[in-house]
Amino acid sequence: MPLTVREYIDGVEYGTLFIADDIDTDSTYDSVKTQLCNACAEGRIERVHHGIYYKPDYDPEIDRKIPYSRRDLAYAIARMNNWRIIPDGDVCLNMLGLSTQVPARYVFLSDGPYKIYEIDGKTIEFRHRAPKNYPKDDFSAMVVQAIKAQSRSNCDRDFIRRLSQAIPDERRGSLIDSTCNTSAWIRKIILEACADGH
Repeated sequence: MPLTVREYIDGVEYGTLFIADDIDTDSTYDSVKTQLCNACAEGRIERVHHGIYYKPDYDPEIDRKIPYSRRDLAYAIARMNNWRIIPDGDVCLNMLGLSTQVPARYVFLSDGPYKIYEIDGKTIEFRHRAPKNYPKDDFSAMVVQAIKAQSRSNCDRDFIRRLSQAIPDERRGSLIDSTCNTSAWIRKIILEACADGH
């Protein structure tokens, strides 16, 4: 059922980044923009970038706003531009908990144009590389990218064990199904990780 902009903002979780098109509403586009501007003026949301908004979350212990993640920002930009994106390998390793090293640059493969965004001190780079050869679901594509970034020679038993821990049980079947056409060595590691009993 369509919502008003106010109802959407009230219902969405604190810490959420969203764009106008995320709101299922009967209001006209101009009306939505006006209502979002009003919500910003009231301090209920913040405008992060052209067309991207944030419902701030706060940590009461330190009395400070919790910053949004670059990953969420990248996906908001992608939705706004109707791009499909996949995190680059080092980003995938970090997002899956397989590396504690935070990438200096957040790089995403995209079927859109090459673009770099600098927003709130966060740098996000989109590299034009159509992800058509990757699995259609984002999680499976991330796993493939992470394994590639680790490289074949470094995918030892310890890495496979940690990869297994990063794959939720409910995703294992779809991961195996969606990666059947990937490189044989990547497929072998995925099958070993999915068979591992944690």
